[in-house]
Amino acid sequence: MWEFYTDKTILLTGGTGFVGTAILYRILSQATPRRIFLLLRGSQQKAQNTWADLLSDNIADSLIQNPRITIVCGNLKSPNFGLSDSDWQCLQESVEIVIHTASPINLVANLKRMSELVISPTMFLANVALQMPELQKFVFVSTAYSNSHLWPLGKEDDVFVKESFYTFDTDRGLSEPANESLENTTKGAKEEWESIRKYQTTDIWETFDFPWAYGYAKNLTERLLLEQFWRRNALEKFLIVKPSIIAPAQSCPFPGYARANSVPAAGFTAAILMSPGRHFNFASRGSDPLNNSTLDEVPVEIVVDRLLVHLARGTSGVVHTVSGKRERLSLFGFIWPMIMKERPFPWKIKPVWKSLDWNSTDLHLANRIFKLAGTSFDFEDTKTERLYANLSQREKSDLILFTNEHKPTGEERRGIVQDMLLVFGKKQHIPSFIIKSFFPAGEMPGAEVPPLPNSKDNEKL
Repeated sequence: MWEFYTDKTILLTGGTGFVGTAILYRILSQATPRRIFLLLRGSQQKAQNTWADLLSDNIADSLIQNPRITIVCGNLKSPNFGLSDSDWQCLQESVEIVIHTASPINLVANLKRMSELVISPTMFLANVALQMPELQKFVFVSTAYSNSHLWPLGKEDDVFVKESFYTFDTDRGLSEPANESLENTTKGAKEEWESIRKYQTTDIWETFDFPWAYGYAKNLTERLLLEQFWRRNALEKFLIVKPSIIAPAQSCPFPGYARANSVPAAGFTAAILMSPGRHFNFASRGSDPLNNSTLDEVPVEIVVDRLLVHLARGTSGVVHTVSGKRERLSLFGFIWPMIMKERPFPWKIKPVWKSLDWNSTDLHLANRIFKLAGTSFDFEDTKTERLYANLSQREKSDLILFTNEHKPTGEERRGIVQDMLLVFGKKQHIPSFIIKSFFPAGEMPGAEVPPLPNSKDNEKL
């Protein structure tokens, strides 16, 4: 599989982010691409500092000096990325694969802001990509929870989500898997986007109960991209990768690799740890949320390897990168007890279930932001199962496509949870030494990761 990337020219956005860095490291440690253009808003030094925080100094140095990486200092919001005409032409004429991971996880921003952060840059990049004569594939990293509006519509305690686009019927309040009619699937998407820019809302946003503007913005972006590639007769070049809740790595690039603000569960955990109360109000329409609530957490290396193998094998359309029904976690059977064990207070918090909207002010603030506590999603991932069945034994041994049976522990998460505690503590004027004394972080194993091969002075575009 890795031979596919030999001599390929790739444009990667978000290459200093949690997922982007893992993609970059994985490709360079397994394959020999011709060039990876890394689009960064900041400087080369900023990239090196960011990688040093995520990995270790030697890995950061080997990335910044790798001869196969070309730093592109530009901005997705600027015409031609803010590059000179010659550099812009070089980029357009050589890129074969575009992987777009640059999108912040923001669960509190409004719809207008998420349009600016998610929709506009993605559509601009896709338009640029479709003008590249050598383009083979455009990959958009979205989220499996872009269809989280299906939970309020469901009747079962476990909502099945297909690896598919979904249509919306505002008159009947229905959202269903799309059929073969692309015109019906993409109908009204451009008008939705225009409505956001003009009125900061849409009929679909008002009709369907999305937990966050972030999820709806991702959903609309998927449909806008589908229409754009369909109209250009380029559907075979279009891949959407949809992770569930991305978790720290189990093994690659090293156990525990993570960035706190990119792991939503770390923020949720920190909020519970800091709560001095004895009760925690949750909202759920489920019949037995205490026993049936689940969270689908997927280690980051599974997101990376599923993306790369589906890209190499020519998959198009929607692919879920999830732990799935096999290895998703019971919220109150596993995660909640793990959090309670780490609390610095001598008493435990009792979950209280209420039949409320998940935006109700009667809920704990953490649940009004995270919102997934009390839900359960069964994300289909048959595309990966079928692809895996057709891999050679060597390819199967080289790839990490499924979550193993190892369950996370509080000790393994202490570093990123402490980072989020420090963020919350700063907002509440709690001295950092108090947080660190009550909740010490363990050692990160990043320094044990070997540097990438073939590092030398890098060039800068």
